[in-house]
Amino acid sequence: MPPKNKNPQPDLVIISDKNDVELGTMERSEAVAKGQRYRAVHVILTNADDTILVQWRTSTKPESPRTFTASAAGAVDVGETYEQAAHRELQEELGITKKLKLTALGPFQTKSANAQLFTATFSGDVKGWEAEADAIDYLNRAEAEYLLKRYPYLLAPSFQQSLKLFLKETK
Repeated sequence: MPPKNKNPQPDLVIISDKNDVELGTMERSEAVAKGQRYRAVHVILTNADDTILVQWRTSTKPESPRTFTASAAGAVDVGETYEQAAHRELQEELGITKKLKLTALGPFQTKSANAQLFTATFSGDVKGWEAEADAIDYLNRAEAEYLLKRYPYLLAPSFQQSLKLFLKETK
């Protein structure tokens, strides 16, 4: 395993307006603190049984702790496209190094981000998620719809948006 960098590069994100026009760059923590919109991605993976892989966010997450979220999600780094960010997040959060065939389902907006939703089918092992989540699980379509309707507070607000889009676009 390579040694960890003691002085990691700042997490630079692309700041954009409501129409996703790029306005500049900023460290993500600063963007969040100042309420600046940035670009983000969500990836919802399904398996052969058409169940959705979800993460249960750790209690230490500053945003939406202890809620379900997408299979992988995160900010788009400076110099990345939305799709490149989706592949990077799959590798960082789930250890998926194979380039999956991602299908873009469309844009959605959260309180703080202009986001793009991607989906793919994946039936392999995932690893490394423990740094991001307390657990991973699978939901079938009926369970996902039930959570959205009856227990939305169990879903991160951004995941509520991407899950609604996913369910609509994959009927």
